[in-house]
Amino acid sequence: MNLERLTWRFSLLGVPVAVHPFFWLLSVLFSHMWASRAPSVWELWLWTLLGAGFVFVGVLAHELGHALAGRRLGRSPRIQLLGMGGLTSWGGYSPPTTVWQAIWISFSGPLVGIVLGGAVWLLEVFVLGDLLAAAPATVNHLIFVWIFVNLGWAIFNLLPIVPLDGGHIMQAAATYRWRQRGTEGSFWVSLVLAVILAVASIPLGAIFTLVLFGYLAYMNWVSLKQAGAERFGEWWRRGRKQPAAPRKRRRSGPNLRVVKGGADDDEPPRWLN
Repeated sequence: MNLERLTWRFSLLGVPVAVHPFFWLLSVLFSHMWASRAPSVWELWLWTLLGAGFVFVGVLAHELGHALAGRRLGRSPRIQLLGMGGLTSWGGYSPPTTVWQAIWISFSGPLVGIVLGGAVWLLEVFVLGDLLAAAPATVNHLIFVWIFVNLGWAIFNLLPIVPLDGGHIMQAAATYRWRQRGTEGSFWVSLVLAVILAVASIPLGAIFTLVLFGYLAYMNWVSLKQAGAERFGEWWRRGRKQPAAPRKRRRSGPNLRVVKGGADDDEPPRWLN
């Protein structure tokens, strides 16, 4: 089956968007998992479909934040909604950016989620608390999904783990400060934090987070191995092009004396202070 035929393509605010079929599959699966406490079968499927729609809106808004921030800096953004989330890439010529511009592009996506989800959360806590207590279960569930998809996803994305947005922010700052060592250091921080969170998921029985953070740890381990191989290759090429100069033999002086190498006079002398 050619999945490209099932990809939904459209343009939003001048940004090309491609929604792949696996995105819908994962959205429905997650939404169905969240709707497991529905009081009836028809509400279960209603919550599932509406929740999947909220996932689509939240992830698209997140990626649109990245895209619009990049476009303001002269880039040509493209958005893809894939099985494991969204991806904003840049087509054509991308002008160089400063470290602060790179940080802003990475932060703009979670910022959209913080605004959209945080606004509803504040309304729920400080304004609509009494009304929602008497509201139907469907309303309360959809508010939960909206807050989780937007605010929760934004907070998760700000974790300093590459390739999450927080990881890209950390990597941009570290690379600017320490160059190659900063890039590799960001991979090490990501690896250690991902392993800690994966291990912490075991006693909680959180299988999904265990698999997710385990996968992120594996990705950073691979990146570290690649960075090490590139560094070794650069060292090897530099060593081959610029062979080390021969060591100069020190001459005897007033404070040095020559000691012959035992019975064999062909042994080179050893210089002693």
